[in-house]
Amino acid sequence: MIRILLRAALVALFCFGPGVGVAEDDAPAPVARPIPYKTDVASVEDQGARTVAVLVALLALTAGGLYWLRRRIPKLAGLAGDGARLQVVERIRLNPRNTMYLVRLDGNEILLVQCGDTITQINVAGVAHPAASATETVRE
Repeated sequence: MIRILLRAALVALFCFGPGVGVAEDDAPAPVARPIPYKTDVASVEDQGARTVAVLVALLALTAGGLYWLRRRIPKLAGLAGDGARLQVVERIRLNPRNTMYLVRLDGNEILLVQCGDTITQINVAGVAHPAASATETVRE
């Protein structure tokens, strides 16, 4: 019973309470203010210059990061470290499908040719490494 009386009192308050039935002429006029998120703080030229500056900064950071990676992690750049047993000394692209590699393995140089998915070793007899000393001889 008390709940019903409380609900009736709330309904009466909302239906007949203060401010109900006031004419629109008596209501204060809203103040004309610009919408806060619609204000233009900078001109189009300033925004364009800022965009270009951010783009240049991102490109510089990307180039710097790639340079750092190449210096710090040589295997990602395709280069071998100082203590590596296997090094790609030289690579020559003969045509779009054929590539010739000069590979050094434990001081010995091996000539490899890649043709599509196949790799073939080419034996070059009697050719010494240019860095070989005069005391070393090449055996065939």
